[in-house]
Amino acid sequence: MNLGRFQVVERQVLDKLMAELKLSSSALADPATALKLGKVLSARVIATGSMVREKRNWLVSLRFIETETTAIKASLSTMMTGTEMAEIADQLAGKVAEKLRHTYPLQAKISSVDGEKAVINIGSQSGVVKGMRFNVLDERDIPLGQVTVTAVGKTESRIQAGKDAVPLVKGMRLREVQ
Repeated sequence: MNLGRFQVVERQVLDKLMAELKLSSSALADPATALKLGKVLSARVIATGSMVREKRNWLVSLRFIETETTAIKASLSTMMTGTEMAEIADQLAGKVAEKLRHTYPLQAKISSVDGEKAVINIGSQSGVVKGMRFNVLDERDIPLGQVTVTAVGKTESRIQAGKDAVPLVKGMRLREVQ
């Protein structure tokens, strides 16, 4: 949540929804039920999995399921060490965010152009931050060069073409550099 990139639904919200729908925690273990909850909450992806603790070690195994297609889009299996839950949560959040950023890179379109500078149609609401880089794509998704975000607004951002970028044109598509 701190990245501003992902909307996270708290467990309390899920518990209330489950109670309202008269579902038990065993029903939530059923992937079909979890996906229905994801759709009700307008979630694009729902994570399901387990955490097992043995002394100072935590084995975390997660699957990220797209609610629209029910396809497993990514998985994460990792071993973490620590005793503080906040520390483990921070480590796990970082790993989850990186996995989701790789699986779902930000995409944008150029709204307006002024020479080597331009405005794109996404901003901080979508998780854009100053310094972020995007590939400029052709119609076959082949990168033509890179641009860098120089200023961020709530729903749009300003970009600067890199040294290797082609001339920027309104309507060009961009994808976050991994």
